Amino acid sequence: MYNEFTYIFIIQGDIMQRRVLAIAAIALMVVFINGLINDLETRKFDYETNRVEEKIKIRFMSSWGGIDNKAVVLDQLIREFNEKNPDIVVINESTSGEDFLFNLKTDFASNRPPDVFGIWPGSDIQKLIELGKVADLKEVYLGDEQWQRSFSPKIKERYLSGENIYSIPFEVIYEGLFINRELFQKHRIKEPENIEELFYAINRFNQVGITPIAYNSTAEGSFIYQNIVASIGGEGIETDKKLLEDSMIKAMEIMIELYERDAFPKNFYVLDDHRRNQMFINRKAAMIVQGSWFIDSEMEKNNDIGLIPFPLKSSRKAVIHGIGNGNFHITSKAFADEKKKEASLRFLKFLTSKRSFELFSSLPGFTSSLTYEIDEGISKESIKELKEANEYVTPIDHMINRTLWENYIIERFPLMLDRKIKPEEFLDLGD
Repeated sequence: MYNEFTYIFIIQGDIMQRRVLAIAAIALMVVFINGLINDLETRKFDYETNRVEEKIKIRFMSSWGGIDNKAVVLDQLIREFNEKNPDIVVINESTSGEDFLFNLKTDFASNRPPDVFGIWPGSDIQKLIELGKVADLKEVYLGDEQWQRSFSPKIKERYLSGENIYSIPFEVIYEGLFINRELFQKHRIKEPENIEELFYAINRFNQVGITPIAYNSTAEGSFIYQNIVASIGGEGIETDKKLLEDSMIKAMEIMIELYERDAFPKNFYVLDDHRRNQMFINRKAAMIVQGSWFIDSEMEKNNDIGLIPFPLKSSRKAVIHGIGNGNFHITSKAFADEKKKEASLRFLKFLTSKRSFELFSSLPGFTSSLTYEIDEGISKESIKELKEANEYVTPIDHMINRTLWENYIIERFPLMLDRKIKPEEFLDLGD
């Protein structure tokens, strides 16, 4: 017979057994639910992966990457495009500086070209066109009246009216002589309007211990030489090779005179581009020849910084003016693939759209080939003097083979300035 303690023991044992069974059931249920969740997550991952794989991937390359001031805007623009076009993903492979051209040439040489890319006019893009690597966009351009209307008349006449259209220009660049008005006013020196007044300003700045012109012997440093060539020959050098050669020789002679008048830093031959720019920005140099991309937000607001045509002659105010790296193309390889062709064209038109114009025009010094207007006008006080120019000349390094320009002319410039090489020895400009 069981006593009450026995009953209690039996009851407690039964309760414990039930608890164990309940815990086991719960554990099994947790394992089942976790397995179900993991399975759903796996399926979701596989689904999302397949969705990404189904998207048309467009590789884009330009020099608007890295430290370039247009890199952030480009990233934003591409993000917006990808969000508005869920069937396309644009992969931005832009890099800045010398890496860009090296990477672009390497990709073409290895038969892995980008689908859409930007590059300035000149021998590099011309070579790719000759090799059949770049698509002719004329039929597409002429078939879209709204797209045609977005470009300014001058751009259409000069760049979009040929027998073939391989490039869609978007970024307009210009160069000139930046002057630090604060230094000119402090030392009571007149802003130069011709070469004689420039020589006088150089002499005065040397007397007060300020480097007259920030210059170095690099391709970027050569902008001063290009501006002198443009000031001598004007627009005629674009079509007259003899005039171009004569203007280059005369410009080298002027460069020699500037050098012998101590217009440049003593260490110009070892100075890099950044330190040269900083000389002007930090008011260690009174002048510098640079381009529109050099203008930052401080310069744009600062009335002490001016930008004028190179002061060679009072009667000729020529400005280097052309298309920058925002000169867009689609490769023939992408154009041959119907899906990539359609996606590339959609992206190209977005790159040259009103939205793109609004974003990039917010950058100091940026000028576009489009005719759109922004509701809140962008003030460009820094460049108002350039409106006085009476001639606009294509950059000289767009007319000459780039390898010849950089490796033969620019590399030997210091020897020419020291009169170890005569200017006439640079005459072989190639085709």
